[in-house]
Amino acid sequence: MLRRRRFAGLLSFRQLVWPRFNHTHRGPVDYSRMRGTGAPVGPMLVAQPEAMANSFVGTEEYLSPEVVKSSGHNGSVDWWSLGVFIYEMAYGVTPFKGPFRDATFKNVLDQPLRFPETPAMSPELKAMVKALLVKDPLQRLGSSGGAAEIKRHAFFDGIVWERIREMPAPVVSEQPAAPADGDDGVFDMEMEEN
Repeated sequence: MLRRRRFAGLLSFRQLVWPRFNHTHRGPVDYSRMRGTGAPVGPMLVAQPEAMANSFVGTEEYLSPEVVKSSGHNGSVDWWSLGVFIYEMAYGVTPFKGPFRDATFKNVLDQPLRFPETPAMSPELKAMVKALLVKDPLQRLGSSGGAAEIKRHAFFDGIVWERIREMPAPVVSEQPAAPADGDDGVFDMEMEEN
């Protein structure tokens, strides 16, 4: 009985849904008219839409000022998030973290970007993060030239992007010291009780 129901459901799908979905694909297919449908096509240019959005989903520490203000946003929010991500990878914390959500939002809107004294980072890395974390989205690195603009930044000097998959991974010359027993050496593992 269960087997018959599954089979009947499959027939229903094939009989009712597939012909309606597939009706435009009978005969020769003009793939040039199918961009965005998942059909195989040649190289295509992907452009950012000019429209602004007013909703968000994400970690508050990565939200750009225009998202926090709900003033509308476009793809430049991704370059802000990239800046937060690089900062966090370099320093182990996000740049505008507050003790609670509203404090984080206030910091994103009002606090200037600051870099910790340690660990020491290259001036090129700091300049790139600073350019990505510009509060005005129109002035933010990447907002006018996209990824190509970011790839041209001095931080990436010496990288041949067309051959990056062939490049050997960088070798870390300093080996970190072994952590003491019970100490992971990276994270503060104290847990708060609720």
